[in-house]
Amino acid sequence: MRLPFTDEDLAKIFPGKNYGVDFGRTATGFDDDAKYWIPLLATFSGARLEGICQLRTSDIKTDEATGIIYADITEDGAAADGVRKRTKSRNSVRPIPIHSKLLQIGFMDYVAERSKDASDQSLFKLKRDKQGRLGKGFSN
Repeated sequence: MRLPFTDEDLAKIFPGKNYGVDFGRTATGFDDDAKYWIPLLATFSGARLEGICQLRTSDIKTDEATGIIYADITEDGAAADGVRKRTKSRNSVRPIPIHSKLLQIGFMDYVAERSKDASDQSLFKLKRDKQGRLGKGFSN
């Protein structure tokens, strides 16, 4: 069992006004946009990292009846690299509403920009590790 993040933990992950300005001097190989949005999506949604990391731009949808924007976490189809999507459990398969704060700070602008890349329809430009996971290296 994991304990919840403390205020000190959150301050390290999201360093106030400097969040997104400089993600450190160590080259991680991860796109700055991924480093910015993945922790925010995880924090505001409670979704598992691998579910977030395998999202395609087309997985961000708007419910026609309610107008709610959500991330469609599913095992249907494949991630952008062609590998079949997987979740940890059946309970992981669900629509995850995108928090209004994320919408306010430009998440849909980011999705629109990523959608323009016809060669890579992943929401985040991630590569799989040796075990075939998109999020493991990111979590390190």
